[in-house]
Amino acid sequence: MKKTLTVLITFFFFYITYAQDFTLEKPDYSRIESAIKIPNSNLYYPTLEEKFKKADSTMTIEEKRHLYFGFIFQKKYNFNYDSKENNDLAIIKKKETVVEADYNKIISLCEAVLNKNPFDLEALNLQKNVYEKKGDVINFRQNLTKMKIVIDAIMSTGKGTTKESAIYVINIQHEFDITHIFGFEIDESKQNKDDFGVIKLKENDRKIVELYFDASPHLKKYTDFINDTSFTKDDLIGVWKVIETSKVSGKNKDFLQFVEDLKTVTFTFTDKGVFHLKTPKKTKATNEILGFLGTSNWIFNPKEKSVSVGSKSDNYTMMKIYIIKQQGNIFFYLGDEGEMPTMLVEKI
Repeated sequence: MKKTLTVLITFFFFYITYAQDFTLEKPDYSRIESAIKIPNSNLYYPTLEEKFKKADSTMTIEEKRHLYFGFIFQKKYNFNYDSKENNDLAIIKKKETVVEADYNKIISLCEAVLNKNPFDLEALNLQKNVYEKKGDVINFRQNLTKMKIVIDAIMSTGKGTTKESAIYVINIQHEFDITHIFGFEIDESKQNKDDFGVIKLKENDRKIVELYFDASPHLKKYTDFINDTSFTKDDLIGVWKVIETSKVSGKNKDFLQFVEDLKTVTFTFTDKGVFHLKTPKKTKATNEILGFLGTSNWIFNPKEKSVSVGSKSDNYTMMKIYIIKQQGNIFFYLGDEGEMPTMLVEKI
């Protein structure tokens, strides 16, 4: 990796010598949740958010802790923030050299990432380094302050050298960020069943073998996501495209062509109860089904998580779509016949 890129993605190590002026304390999530809901309080979450946006260096450690750990009670909080912007940043970071022409794009992509996940330390750091290279002292200092706010909140929870003194984080990525900020090299990492993450370190001058982290909010969010099989009528409304279909067997050419054409299909469910099935394909199979359905109506069957398509006159019996929610993915299955494929779908 070339020097220019290394400068852009390496975390700053000021915290190694930073004088901590706070008492270590594990986060009390129930107390934090209550405190950030009180209007006119300095711990009211919208007030804390505004201070963070302005990079307010006067924030107390209590405010920093309520900002960071209180984020788990906000709608934006998630265990996964993968996005097109993250992917575009990854492409830039793989370049042999990052040139001045890339700077504005990096700032813009980082801003998009931070709009979803304001405590993404790598995005804050990438922006900070680009601002430094551009000679933008004001934004450089603001990002540095924001990083310090996040790191202070995390480091106020423990030393991390034992399970009892674990460092608390709301995102597993922060386990790795903090380890790098300390200047350690990672040998391996593992997540125990009891919510504790353990990062084994390579040999270092401070003779520290492992760092312990508690990422319970992150793991709970992930577990809830995996186990969530709920699906409502409101969830269905919109346009869905087919990502892929399961394999089917059979010798009927029209049927096999229909299954292949399903990969180009979009399903539209309007809030007025109108159903559209569309595809750019004009094969015999698709023409027949499109002609059969035309513009139909749909009703949602919450108990069996299915959609019946048709009209009142035919008792909505023209088509039945079963909806399966599994590990965060949505699948459509047409009808009751076993030979029909299952479709992985995505709302667009």
